[in-house]
Amino acid sequence: IKSMFGLNHLPFANSAVSYILTTNYLLLLCSFFCATSLSSLVGKFVHNKLPRLADLLGTVVYLAVFAAAVSFCVLRSVKGRWMDMLLLKQLLEEKKKMLPGLLLALLLGAGGVWALAAGEGFPHYNRYYTPGEYLKEVEQAMAENLPFSRQLSELAVQLKMAGGAKEFDGIFVGDDILIEDIGQPNQRQTEQNIQTLTQFSQSSRIPTYFMLLPTKCAIKQNELPTGVPLFNQKQFIEQTYNHLLGKATVVDVYPALFAKFEEDLYYKTSPSLTALGGYSVYEVLAQRLDNTPKPQEDFDIQYVTHNYYGPTYRRSTYQEISPDVIALYRYQKNNRTYTVTHNEGYSYSYDSLYPQQMMQLGEPTQVLLGGNTGDITIRSNLRNKNTLLIVGDDSILPVLPFLAAHYSEIRFLDPAQMTQQQLEQFDCTGYQRILISYSVDSFIHGSSAQKLRFLQTAQSSELVKVSPAQQEER
Repeated sequence: IKSMFGLNHLPFANSAVSYILTTNYLLLLCSFFCATSLSSLVGKFVHNKLPRLADLLGTVVYLAVFAAAVSFCVLRSVKGRWMDMLLLKQLLEEKKKMLPGLLLALLLGAGGVWALAAGEGFPHYNRYYTPGEYLKEVEQAMAENLPFSRQLSELAVQLKMAGGAKEFDGIFVGDDILIEDIGQPNQRQTEQNIQTLTQFSQSSRIPTYFMLLPTKCAIKQNELPTGVPLFNQKQFIEQTYNHLLGKATVVDVYPALFAKFEEDLYYKTSPSLTALGGYSVYEVLAQRLDNTPKPQEDFDIQYVTHNYYGPTYRRSTYQEISPDVIALYRYQKNNRTYTVTHNEGYSYSYDSLYPQQMMQLGEPTQVLLGGNTGDITIRSNLRNKNTLLIVGDDSILPVLPFLAAHYSEIRFLDPAQMTQQQLEQFDCTGYQRILISYSVDSFIHGSSAQKLRFLQTAQSSELVKVSPAQQEER
């Protein structure tokens, strides 16, 4: 604090600057904490009658605490001569570098008031908060409403980029692409997922297939800085598949995707597969399921938007990325028709794999099957009776429109969105095959795969035998 006000015979820009900023930041947080706590207490009595009084009190108390803290720091440095104005005048004349400190204090104070006034109200403290939780809420409110925060953030990113930085908050910046680093696995969670998967495959009376989808950072390694310590997804996939030898049929799509690493298999601003990426996975998966993949020429391509920014972009501090293009692949041969049913509390259906009305909700990716609601049925007018049950996360959704060309019914279940009771009551015996599909990211960090133990597949006394020749429509 002395350094900030130039009272320790050191220049303002010295090694204590980071300490100064930290000290003032904590001072602001403490001030806000006191103000909003008082506001909440008084608000219990007066807020109903005078709704603005509590908010005004919070602002007044904040300003008073902040002014008192700054005054205390300044006056105490005058060695206890509180009323000696001559000494203070002399000090101001000799210590002209005190001005930057005062400006900084005023800037922080003004920023706090601006953030308080610009927001929808400061977080109110209640007895269910822990101090850490409340301070996190305060910090988030400050970050969202601090004046010029976006411009300052962009400036900081540009300076870091000029210095050679390519990674910001776990997101790598490539050549017009943002790539998420999935980090290291939760070892305990991963082992439990593999154990559950192994037990399910052993006990299942229905032929079971398992697929792990690699993420963007595993396939787009050419876009990453050299020597980045990434989690080895290829090795993990191989090791996981080894656990399932003789128990389930594995589907390894890593080599096929990596061979096309220069193509647009993933969105630039989202971790999801594009339609082209979904087709690349489908080519491998269809063959493992004893189907002949449809050639890409059999699909008509429709572009629904050229201006899509996904969740990675919204989370990234680096914004100099061009928007994504969302394309849809439609299989138009043999007069194929589809019905997509979402089996929620009340079911509803679309007569298309791509309900265009979802575009009006502001999220173009919801056009794919109408979004992920956790339980989706796709029915077609195929004359065969081939059925497939898919259990996993939403990373498989871009593949389903291609698989639908081979089945009269596909059922997709996302255990993360279903309760234990719902899974236990689900009848798997009506399906000829089960595909379990997860992205590597969700499999090594999430626990939804452990819900597989609730699915009942052993009640079936016999399985419907389907020859490869019957897999294709006549």
